This record gives sequence, structure tokens and C-alpha cells, in this order.
Amino acid sequence: MNKKEVSIVVFLFLCLFGWQYVYQSFFAPPPPPPQSPKDVESVTGSNTVQQVAGSTNVVKAAEQATISSPTTAASQVASPGTAPVEEESELPESTHTLSNALVQITFSTKGAAVKGSVFNEYHYTSKGETNVFFDFAEQPSLIYEGLPEFGQGADFEAEKDPVNNAIVFTRRGASGVQMKRTYTLQPENYVVLIRDEFFNTSEVRQEFAEHKIKLGHVHELPNTTAMMPPSGIDAFNLGEVTHYSFKLAKWVKKSEGKVFTDTIKTPVEWVAVKNKYFGHLICALEGDMGMPVGFDMYASQSHKAKYPDNVAANLNLPRAVFEPGQTFAREYTYYIGPKKVDLLKQLVNGEENIMEYGRTKIFVPICNLLLAMLNFIYPLVNNYGVAIILLTVLVKIVFWPLTHKGNESMKRMQALAPEMKKIKEKYKDPQKQQQATMALYKEHKVNPVSGCLPMLIQIPVFLGLFGVLRSAVELWNADFLWVHDLSEPENIFAALFPPLLGGLNFLPLAMAATMFFQTRMTPTASADPAQQAVMKMMPAFLLVICYKMAAGLLLYWTTSNILAIAQMKWNQRQTEKEKAEADDESAKPVEKAKKSEPRDTTKANSAKRKRKKKR
Repeated sequence: MNKKEVSIVVFLFLCLFGWQYVYQSFFAPPPPPPQSPKDVESVTGSNTVQQVAGSTNVVKAAEQATISSPTTAASQVASPGTAPVEEESELPESTHTLSNALVQITFSTKGAAVKGSVFNEYHYTSKGETNVFFDFAEQPSLIYEGLPEFGQGADFEAEKDPVNNAIVFTRRGASGVQMKRTYTLQPENYVVLIRDEFFNTSEVRQEFAEHKIKLGHVHELPNTTAMMPPSGIDAFNLGEVTHYSFKLAKWVKKSEGKVFTDTIKTPVEWVAVKNKYFGHLICALEGDMGMPVGFDMYASQSHKAKYPDNVAANLNLPRAVFEPGQTFAREYTYYIGPKKVDLLKQLVNGEENIMEYGRTKIFVPICNLLLAMLNFIYPLVNNYGVAIILLTVLVKIVFWPLTHKGNESMKRMQALAPEMKKIKEKYKDPQKQQQATMALYKEHKVNPVSGCLPMLIQIPVFLGLFGVLRSAVELWNADFLWVHDLSEPENIFAALFPPLLGGLNFLPLAMAATMFFQTRMTPTASADPAQQAVMKMMPAFLLVICYKMAAGLLLYWTTSNILAIAQMKWNQRQTEKEKAEADDESAKPVEKAKKSEPRDTTKANSAKRKRKKKR
């Protein structure tokens, strides 16, 4: 490298270190506050995914939290469209739990609401010490708002049905309207079927004004990073899903106090509230009381958080009038669990769309295909890091013909380098120079674009895997060798590197090194000096950009570079072998010609005659 190139590399590395410092100081979310033993035992009261001490008695801790959890700043913020809460009775609250092998859901007699859920198969760390759970202690989920007799403060009677794994809540209001709510937890997934029945036992007509059913607040998972908004709200109508993650991030940023509320007056089938890897959604089925007429959104952003980390929603329901003795019924499907495609596809209304792999929907099929391939490979190797490596090998095999064609095109371009140099010397006008170059390509049947095929093939897979790592819970806390979480940066020896880097990341360095070696092997004689300089600087530039990316993504990229280098080495050996064989073939006719030439005997005969005369 010359001095100019070295200075550029040094500048890029300074940008890397400077960006990490700025990120840690101004953009990175603050670490979770230290918990006192008292807080750990009772679970903090914010309506988010929290940690409890140990996994031996998580359900007990969650149930305790539903009764006495301290109020936090996040939970003091009202949900959108909050109506005055009816006067609460003095009856004590009791909680009941429905569970299967995957989830344990806690319900309350206050409002017949959901107070929390524990996900048995997921933990906050790869060590598996603490189960992930949602806590809706301060603002329960699935309560009615706008129906004073059946809201958050209303007392219901509960009766459990162990045979059907169900629980039935009933309440008779002072107006004579009786409500019966039945929760039925499905045996092998995270789905709860809800049936609400309203009986008009009075002798007068009863009317419900427009009212809401609330989805509790969901906070972002602790100690997770994101290059895109991880938390958000989704709405589904007429086969189309609308994602509000990026919009909420924009709206919250513009709002004062970083709190945003809004009402969308558009009919919807379901609404979902989610964080990076978990969420809950409610889908209203056809019923006597009509379909939802819209929904409310709520989002807030804590201090120094990069994106909104507290989201909630209300499903808005139409007014209803029923005569004496008349009964209305409404049914819902409620999902509360991980964002896992194969589970969400078991529902019938497009709920798998909450995955939201990114802004561009064109990559959704690629993301689904990559995730399906990873999940197919994983049972064979029992490690997602190895699965990513095998997926990279499989992608290389599938696209081998195209990459081979691109490499062959680059070799032909290299062979035309002397001719292109002559064209540059002959034509000083850039337009004539380009016309002559294109004519040369056409004459020798060379496509200059085909040399970019290897990189163009890698881009969709790279972006697809980026989307998978953003949303798929499978790769969360998945370890590989020294990597503790493939969905996060490595952060090795983090305690030794703050605040500049946050930790040492080896895979970005390996990616940049293999990419640099790959560029050194790529023919560049036909490229102009500016292109050659860009190719030399690209590894350092990408090192700066990708240093804090997920380890799984960089594992794929590094493996892809190594395989590309191996393929280029193989192509070079094949070229050398073909050249050697061609040289051998061209040398054979010369040797035959030499052997077949008639021997010139004139000089030999004259020499014999001279010797005879001397004698």
C-alpha cells in the first residue's frame, strides 16, 4: 500500500472506534438496573419480560407479582383511550393458572384478565437459569374498557375445567347483564380460545357503546441490540398486514417526552403487540356483536433507548344493542408466545406475518426459505452455528454454476487486458473508448456484468439471513464455540474493552481478512485505478460497518468468503492444468516434425572423401 491507502485504512479504523464510543454513550440502551433481593423475589412490576431469581419457582413468583408488584414509571403511563376506571370492590383478588408443556398463563378474577405468562422452553441466557415471561400485573391484558360493569375493577367468579384445560369467569352486573368468559388453552401450542357471552337478564333493552379490549404492554428484552426497531404493532385486514415498527420509531422520536398514542379507524381482523422475539395478538372471529372497527396504538421510549421499547394496543369494538332475554356471543383467538413461524402458521389468518423480517416484503420468501432450511438442518447437527455453516455450503453448491460462470468471465476479462490497454491509448474520448470496449466484449463474447454474479448472489442471502436474525427466536441465545448468542455480537472480554468497543469481536475481523485475501486473488488488470482502490478499501470499510452485527450473520459471511477462496483456487489450478495440457499438445507436432525431417548427408559424405584422400 502507498501512503494514501494507509491513511485511508487508519481513518476507517478511527471511525470504527469513534462510532463505538458514540454508540455506547448516546444510542445504546442502558443496562438493566441492579435488582435488590426483594425485587427479585416479587418480580418488578413493569409490564414487560422481566427476570426472576431462578427457574425453580417461576410460576409462584409470577403469581406473587400479580398481587403486589411495585408501580414503575412505565406502568404509570395510561393506555390509549383510557376511560375512568369503575369503583373497585374490596373483594380480594385470586389468580388461576392454565398450563401445558410450553406455557403457563395466569388469570385474575379482577376483570377476568390475563396477568402474566411463563414460557417454559425459553430463557434469558444460554445457561437456562431464568424463564422468559410477560408480566401484566399493573395493566392486565384482555380486559374490557368502556364497559364499566366488566372492566378492570370488576370481580368475577372463576371455575376451572381440568378436563378441557379451561377456566370460566362469570359476573352479573347491576344492570341485569351477565357476562361469561371462557378461556381454553390448546394442548400443544401457545393458543388460547376465548368465548365471551353476554346475557340480558333484565326486562329492558341494553346498549353497549363502542368499547375496547386491551392488549397488555410489552417491553423489549433486556440486553438485546438491534439495528432496526425490534418492538412494534401489527394489524391485519383483508389478507394484508401493516407493520408499524418503523412508523412508531419515527412518531415517538418526534413526540414530546417520547410517548406516542394514536387511533387507527380502519376495520381489522387481528392486532399484535411484540418485541424482538416474543409477542401476543388477538384475532376477533365472526360473532353476533360485529367485527372490530379499529385499534389504538401506544409506544414509549426509555432514556437513551435507540427505538421504542414499550408498546401496547387496544382492539376497538362496535356498539351493540340487545333486547331483554337476548344473548350475544363473541369469540377470539389469542396467541401469546414466541415469534416462531411453524407455530404461527397453525393459525388461519396470516398471523405468521408478525415476523416482519424488514422493510422490504420482497425478502420475506427468502427469509422463510432460509429459516426453514436452518430448522431442517438443526436436528441433524444440534447446533445453529454448524447449521449456518452447512447452509452456506448448500447455497454455494446450488449457485456453483453461476459463480463458476462469473469466475470464467473474469478470466476472459483478464485475457483482454492488453487489448483494452491499447484501446485506452488509441481513444482519448471516453465515449469512443467505451464504444470500442463494448465492441471488443461483443467480439470475444464476454459479459462484463457476469463477473459480479458471485457478489450479487450473496446479497439476497445476506439480507435474508439478516432478517431471520432480527425476528426468529430460534437463533436467540444459540451458542457456537466461543459465541454465546448468534443473534448478538460476540463481545469477547467485554469487561476489558469498555466503553470504546464493548468487547472484542473476532468474526468481523475474520470476515474482513478473508475478504481482503479474496480481493487479492481477483483479477484487476482490466479495472481502472479507482476501481482497484475501492476493492482494496472495501474490506476495511465493511469491517467498520459490520463490527457490531450479529455473530450468526458474520459466521455466514466468513464461511462464504472461505468457500469462494477455495473455489477460486480450484479454478486457478484448473486453468493452469488446461494451459499445461495445451502447451503439451502444441509441442507434440513440433517434435514429430523434427523427427520426420530428411537428414542432410552432404556434409557427412564430403568429410568421408577428405579422409580417404589423406590416407
